[in-house]
Amino acid sequence: MFYKIIIISVTGIIIINIVKEFKSEFALPVSIITGTVILKLIIQEIYTVKSDVMLLISDMNIDSDIIKLCFEVCILTLAKNFICNLCNDYGHKSIADKVDLAARIAMISLCIPWLKELLVNINKLL
Repeated sequence: MFYKIIIISVTGIIIINIVKEFKSEFALPVSIITGTVILKLIIQEIYTVKSDVMLLISDMNIDSDIIKLCFEVCILTLAKNFICNLCNDYGHKSIADKVDLAARIAMISLCIPWLKELLVNINKLL
């Protein structure tokens, strides 16, 4: 998978540089497409790892919801970084800041059920 990302990245950079010389307005869409393809490959790999981990823990007495939550946060973080970097690259820092804030709020909302369960278990111990 990593080699695919390297090839796509280098090819995208070469195409972007060629396109910039002739039609600079097409450089942005090529950049977005390249980044999106790379992000899609990364997310596919995360889901592959997730299914492997879920198979490993299926025999153990571990709550799979926590593992699912971890993977959701990972995917959310990757998507947030991609969008924020894209916004920053094209001079839209204020939009990147708002996307970052929205992603942080989404992460907090994802973690609330896990935090509630953690507090209930701590309360039981006391």
